[in-house]
Amino acid sequence: MPAPRLWTRDAIVAAVKAFLAKEGRAPTRLEFAPQYGLPSLRVVERRMGTWQEPLRLAQEELSDA
Repeated sequence: MPAPRLWTRDAIVAAVKAFLAKEGRAPTRLEFAPQYGLPSLRVVERRMGTWQEPLRLAQEELSDA
């Protein structure tokens, strides 16, 4: 079994940005799961406080680019 991935704040935001680019929309709460290339909702809430925070940061970064 592979070692679990360490999800840092930056890695979470990068994964959300990749999801936005691929799907053309923000992930839902249910899509915060490894099968979608994202950390679990629980990991996101532990690292970021809320599941909406990485969405906000990813959208800010994309709009600044």
